[in-house]
Amino acid sequence: MQEPINILIVDDHDLMLCGIEFVLEKYEQYQIIQKCSSVESALTFLKKTTVDLIITDLHFQDNTGIELTIEVKKRDPKQKILMLTLEDHPEYIRAAMNANINGYVLKSDEQKKFLLAVEEICRVGEYFSPAVTRILSSMPQAQKAIESEALPPAYYHLTPREREVLALIAKSETNTEIMEKLKIVAPTLATHRQNLLRKLGEKNDVGLSKFAFKYGLVKWE
Repeated sequence: MQEPINILIVDDHDLMLCGIEFVLEKYEQYQIIQKCSSVESALTFLKKTTVDLIITDLHFQDNTGIELTIEVKKRDPKQKILMLTLEDHPEYIRAAMNANINGYVLKSDEQKKFLLAVEEICRVGEYFSPAVTRILSSMPQAQKAIESEALPPAYYHLTPREREVLALIAKSETNTEIMEKLKIVAPTLATHRQNLLRKLGEKNDVGLSKFAFKYGLVKWE
């Protein structure tokens, strides 16, 4: 009898953890040996246990599935990892590919595409759903070139609103202008700025601006 494929599921939503397990446990070739709700707990588990496949979400409260992939691949470049996420923005897909992810499937994809991804990654080592490949193929060539550049993991900690604030700071917008454009109040802007400084490890707005221009997040006008 063939040995079962041992799988680790990482997602910070209990419903998703149970749902993925429910789908896979119908097939005797798959064995869910652990479910983790954070990147940290997954890395701790993997220090003492090996698995055949890791299925991970992208966004977590304090980390990302991309960071999990980078760290795991440092330990074992051959470890197979599937990203299962709602995130369909090209920059995240590119970042996952730069981290050597083995597959990327959207949670909006059909269940059969998810099952095919698990099967193909275990069999040949790679699978990207048709929806994901369409997103990548529709990107302008210039955008592909920019997004193929590896961004530091800290960037993926930023919320969409924090990225908007970062771009406006880099363009030397005043606090009043930023608040007017984003329709936010001063305390909210201050919180976003503090989060940006903390997450990106910068000391002031000059550092934030240098970060944004260095990685092509905004352009000189």
